[in-house]
Amino acid sequence: MQTVLQIVWELLTHHYSPNDLDDMLNTPLHLSASSGHQKIVEILLKDGANPHLRNKFRNAAVDLCTTSALRTILDAAMRTPALAPAEQEKQHEENVKSYFRAQQVGQLLNTTQDEGLLTPLCVSGCQGGGGVRH
Repeated sequence: MQTVLQIVWELLTHHYSPNDLDDMLNTPLHLSASSGHQKIVEILLKDGANPHLRNKFRNAAVDLCTTSALRTILDAAMRTPALAPAEQEKQHEENVKSYFRAQQVGQLLNTTQDEGLLTPLCVSGCQGGGGVRH
């Protein structure tokens, strides 16, 4: 069975955006922060997730943090300038290469087991519903 972390990487390697929105305008970053998935938050930020996006209730991901460590990470991300699109694509390709190298040598972290939540947003932490818009 794949881990949630592996599924997130699989979605990112297949060019799902870390900024996809559900019906409530939550991104994977919102859902990961609200579920306490620090490693996934770090991966999404490294792959270009925008920490400034706000959901339907005007909450940014930092507003939904469940731990002080996540709040610190997201506060720092909000102070960091966004990459230009070309730089973001280059960073994405480097991230994908790193993922495949880690997978090949068996160093991928084992995290929470997937519970059947296979949509791009739900693997980040939601407990159901909400379509994804590309």
